[in-house]
Amino acid sequence: MLFAAFLVLIAMPVVPVQAAEPVRVLIRNVHLIDREGVKEDALVTDGTLEVVTQDEIDSGVAKLNIDAKDGFLLGNLAIGARVNIRFLPLDLI
Repeated sequence: MLFAAFLVLIAMPVVPVQAAEPVRVLIRNVHLIDREGVKEDALVTDGTLEVVTQDEIDSGVAKLNIDAKDGFLLGNLAIGARVNIRFLPLDLI
């Protein structure tokens, strides 16, 4: 019986697993601590900080778009590093 179950398992077709689409979060109009103090856009992909720029990033690249409204972003902000961030809205400062 065990041998028959093994034969069934090896005869099953292999179905390729498709990689999940990366989760991208775009944070607009944010001030990053330890940067130049200007508003920037930050793009986080699968929990990794991918881009920080003063140029506007197209909102279509992200699944979630957040307008920081001149708030501050704190935490590990190194490009390519796993992100552990906190957002501090301007009205709480």
